[in-house]
Amino acid sequence: MSASCYEEFNNSEDNYFQDISQPLLKSKSEQLDISQQINECNLMDLDQLASEYCKCNKSNIIKNILRQFHDFIQIKGDQVVIESIYDIQYLVKNIAQVRKEYHNFSKNKQFNQSFLLSVLKSKRFSYLFKYFLKYYIFDWINCGNIKNVRSHLICIYFMQKCFSNQQLLDKIVIYKKRN
Repeated sequence: MSASCYEEFNNSEDNYFQDISQPLLKSKSEQLDISQQINECNLMDLDQLASEYCKCNKSNIIKNILRQFHDFIQIKGDQVVIESIYDIQYLVKNIAQVRKEYHNFSKNKQFNQSFLLSVLKSKRFSYLFKYFLKYYIFDWINCGNIKNVRSHLICIYFMQKCFSNQQLLDKIVIYKKRN
């Protein structure tokens, strides 16, 4: 290989690796931004969080979160974790039984605020939802293609606080269908 050919190859190789590494740098800055937003939401007091939650346009956000929860139980969730959480409730069930119960629970329901309330109040699935919100949802946010991360985080933290403060459930507005 001639010297000029070798230099040309090295330059093209450097440009190739620069092009590949560019999105990685961008994603790291996005992850830093997400970490900063997580910290901001974590520092909010209960009243401020409830106020921000009420201001959010929640319809798609709640649908996204509930769809991810659905996928967690039905497809992506770790079988051992799901079975273990059920065992905590003294309901020894295998993953197939848990998935079947969840399927029956969610059958013919839309992923909206009404379904969110059902999950939060459910004796069977609230434990799984709490675990999902605490551990799995942040992976989805970091890897997902979410445009409004802050609103998603506010809704997630609000849902997490609903487990410790049942009065927050009153802030979840259910819209009735008009006939």
